[in-house]
Amino acid sequence: MCKNFLGVLFFISSLAGAETVHQVFTVGEQAEASVEFVRLSDGKVLFSHQATKALIPASIAKLVLSAALLETLSPSFQMETRFFYTGDREKGVVSGDLIIVGDGDPFLVSEELFLIAADWKAKGIREFRGNLVIDNSLFDGQAWDRERIQGRDQTEHAFHAPVTAFGVNFNTVAVNVAPGEKVGSPALVNFDPVPLQELSLENHALTSSYAEIDVNVRRVTANGRTQLIVEGTIPQGFPLQKFYRAVNDPIQVSGGYVRSFLNTVGISVRGTVKEGRLPRTAHHFYTHKSKPLSDLVKSLNLYSSNYMADVLLKRLAVHCCGQGSFAAGAKFLEGYLRGKGVEGDFTLTNGSGLDEGSALSARQLTTLLVKVGRDYRIFPEFLASLPVAGESGTLEHRFGASGTQTHGLLRAKTGTLSSPVSVSNLSGYLHHAQHGLVAFAVIQNGKKRQQPSVLALRESQEKALMSFLKSLDSIWEKEFVERTFFEKKFPSTPPPKKL
Repeated sequence: MCKNFLGVLFFISSLAGAETVHQVFTVGEQAEASVEFVRLSDGKVLFSHQATKALIPASIAKLVLSAALLETLSPSFQMETRFFYTGDREKGVVSGDLIIVGDGDPFLVSEELFLIAADWKAKGIREFRGNLVIDNSLFDGQAWDRERIQGRDQTEHAFHAPVTAFGVNFNTVAVNVAPGEKVGSPALVNFDPVPLQELSLENHALTSSYAEIDVNVRRVTANGRTQLIVEGTIPQGFPLQKFYRAVNDPIQVSGGYVRSFLNTVGISVRGTVKEGRLPRTAHHFYTHKSKPLSDLVKSLNLYSSNYMADVLLKRLAVHCCGQGSFAAGAKFLEGYLRGKGVEGDFTLTNGSGLDEGSALSARQLTTLLVKVGRDYRIFPEFLASLPVAGESGTLEHRFGASGTQTHGLLRAKTGTLSSPVSVSNLSGYLHHAQHGLVAFAVIQNGKKRQQPSVLALRESQEKALMSFLKSLDSIWEKEFVERTFFEKKFPSTPPPKKL
């Protein structure tokens, strides 16, 4: 297929100024773009623009992690959080400590803690007279990488959560905020879903007569004391709101969650929450298995959870390298990509993409996606983990309503950053009636001096993708003409007649 013909195919006459796909993806030269579309059936490149240029991938780096996890650990792999006690156990009373050994389960949430507590109640446990000890030694001591460390002492976000082998509710704390009964009265504020005596909750929010909510929740840690401070106003009659904030002390908060859920079923822990190692003399009495890895990867990609990504990265590093660190995990991912035939220079610093120091090109991602798409051992779970255009995850409200060419037929991971430059990326698979599955990567980074907004980048993606889909019909028609001409000029030898 001649290059001039391709150039015509990707001319978008419907856009103002008759912009080309290149111009749309670079948003008036305010952004850089690396783009490639590859047909899975034969590896044919359907469109390419600066495909070897490595740019900031943001959360589409999770595609690399997801593929490596599923292939290396298997879709059915489960983490095991183990529970032990020291001392004696008699008539439901344990004389020593309760010890929890983390295994890197990134989805240990309130609902599961409640079920664990209910199981222990059914086993007749009533009291632990010692301390609640958490063993996080499976991972190294670097709970915050350079992108999270800024939120260690103060944050208004959830993505600053520390990365630990045992963490509850993604190492975040949830705060409920609801209006009071009267205008001017204090808002109703509490921890969700159970009290946490390890944290202080300071309420300065008021009930207002305004139409819109204006509430700020921030976590501040100073002089060894951690507070969640709630300020602003919430309208009278407004629905209950939940705010999630990263924790500063994952040992105290995770242990506090465990203690509170045990209390809800009548099991008490007399001592304090502390960090420690599992003694050789401890008695094992309970194991909690995580969801299968296929389910965890789906949650990871649908909601783009940075915490889940980097916990799973460290757990992968433990399995493959014997060291639960960001560095070991990133090094393994680099080796994994090389093993898939990925060429050129690239950089991965973590599993989440929450770092502007990472760099990947569209060609490197499509190379991986084509290889994964041909591996039936992991492809069904990998594909099912991706958000669906117009239906789920981070693509639920993108690419139009039902009936459009992309609705339900495009599955892809998004990637977004707002600093130091605007970043909006999209990579995954789309399905076309004639071409079948097409692997693609669209990586867009704003330029530092003058850059478009993330919204402008997203709009450019949607314009270019819709025009690309229309052009695929023309490509197929031209290929059909070429195939027909070739078959007429070089007819195949007819099969021998049956005797």
